[in-house]
Amino acid sequence: MQQEKDRGFSLPALGLGMVTATLAGSFYGKAGAYSARSVLLLGLLSALALAALCRMFALWAQKTGLFDGSGFLPRLAGWGFFLWFGAEFVRTAVTAQTVCREHFASNALIAVLPLLLLASWQLNAAALDTRIKATVASTMYDMTRVNAKGYFDAEDSEADRHAKREALNRQRTQDYQSGSYALGGGVADPLPEDAPAFVKDYHTYYKTPRGYHPRSLNSNGGWNVTGCMSFINQPILQYANEIRSAVLVIHGEKAHSCYFGRDAFANMVKGNAYTANKELLIVPGASHIDLYDNLDVIPFDKMEAFFSAHLHA
Repeated sequence: MQQEKDRGFSLPALGLGMVTATLAGSFYGKAGAYSARSVLLLGLLSALALAALCRMFALWAQKTGLFDGSGFLPRLAGWGFFLWFGAEFVRTAVTAQTVCREHFASNALIAVLPLLLLASWQLNAAALDTRIKATVASTMYDMTRVNAKGYFDAEDSEADRHAKREALNRQRTQDYQSGSYALGGGVADPLPEDAPAFVKDYHTYYKTPRGYHPRSLNSNGGWNVTGCMSFINQPILQYANEIRSAVLVIHGEKAHSCYFGRDAFANMVKGNAYTANKELLIVPGASHIDLYDNLDVIPFDKMEAFFSAHLHA
């Protein structure tokens, strides 16, 4: 590190400057013809190529001692590269912002494809954000409902909710005292013989190579015990029947969570003057996790047709 400092300029800075300049040039030259994503992808290969050439040049300069010493040439090169990098950094920021503004100026083309826990939040977003033109909620959970009322509304009473609040607030105190959050535990393993069918479904996904991941909460220690506490007081779908944009709710016929989708759809269209663009699709024979990754069950054609019909409306 000290040796590089004595040369008058940093080899990594030179390489980073070349990458930055190439990406900036990609934005500047192709912004009118390609999307922002395409610009980044097209510029990546040229950026890597020039970075490789830059590294080769730097190694050659190091071998020949081109910039060694503290004379005029090393100092001039160091300041030149520094100023060039700063100028390219500013130009990259400006052109990137311009590209994004130009390519996303048509905010009408916004679609939301949520899954699982996010589905109920995205329905809520559809009720709030008038820029959203189409929403697909697949195999959704109403997290505020299940936390406030329990599964299948089996704990829907003031006494039940008070007991939950007492337990959760005790846990908050314990978490503060211990300095860490207690975890609720992921999917049970080994699986109890009397486990409900939906827990068995979760096990076949989260506890097998099909869906296991070392950083998956459901595959391992689970969520924080107190993480969903605020949901007890949050019926986030309160104004779902004021959604004017298109919504497609998808659920599996055999899913334990199907009542979330059915009831959310019923509440959304109740008293809503904009029901012509609302659809409920119940997939015959499908379970909750089938809509995670079962390519033979997930209705891709229906989703494609739905988005095609409503994104440009």
